[in-house]
Amino acid sequence: MQNLTRKQKNLIRYARMVLSVLKEYFDHFGKYSAFPSQKTIIKQLSRKFGYIIKIRQLNYILAHLESKGVIRRFKRHRLDPVKGYIFKSTRYFIDIAGWRLAAIFKITSWNEACKMINSIKAGAQAKINRIPEWITPNWLKEFDPFIPKNIIVPDD
Repeated sequence: MQNLTRKQKNLIRYARMVLSVLKEYFDHFGKYSAFPSQKTIIKQLSRKFGYIIKIRQLNYILAHLESKGVIRRFKRHRLDPVKGYIFKSTRYFIDIAGWRLAAIFKITSWNEACKMINSIKAGAQAKINRIPEWITPNWLKEFDPFIPKNIIVPDD
């Protein structure tokens, strides 16, 4: 650990904390995805690690972990006839690098980590977690090459 930079040390520390909180949710609900709110994640980090942060810092941590491939987040929206699309919740997944780190940190067993890594590589994680088809606003039509195949874009 002496040759690691400050950012690398922080990434390891953040990954260990967030992965253990997410894994607790996965075990509690019996699935490999979770919908915890940001306030709930902050409470769990405080309870388990004594790490007291605000929502802004949590968003920075989650964005950093997502950019490094440790976790994956999918935002859900619901269609309100009056207000339009309203943010509902975020679904959290552990990505390939995250499962490897979880096994290294002994948060999960290598057997479970390898099973999940293989399912992600085979594209079966969506089937395991039963991801519904997401409804996306019309203005996303211009970003058509970037829209995943399971998203429904409503017509006007």
